[in-house]
Amino acid sequence: RAFDTLCQQGRVGVGRSSGRFKPRVVVAIALDDQQRIVDTLFMKGLTVFARPQKIPAITGMYAGDLQPDVIFPHDPLSQNALSLALKLKR
Repeated sequence: RAFDTLCQQGRVGVGRSSGRFKPRVVVAIALDDQQRIVDTLFMKGLTVFARPQKIPAITGMYAGDLQPDVIFPHDPLSQNALSLALKLKR
């Protein structure tokens, strides 16, 4: 449901960290026509019971201005997921 509401707000980029025995991280960002971040979705955990959260620090910023190592300074899995989410397919 949270992802459906995110998709209704604009173009969506999704990034997921890899790893089998580490907690997976999923980051989804919704962008408007000016490449400004409208809404975010962040999930981290080992099981399917991970709850979606928001990343309020990046809401309203431009996608080109984001640096994943500044947003998540001590979490390389989240940095990887955010950088993948910023690379939109189209």
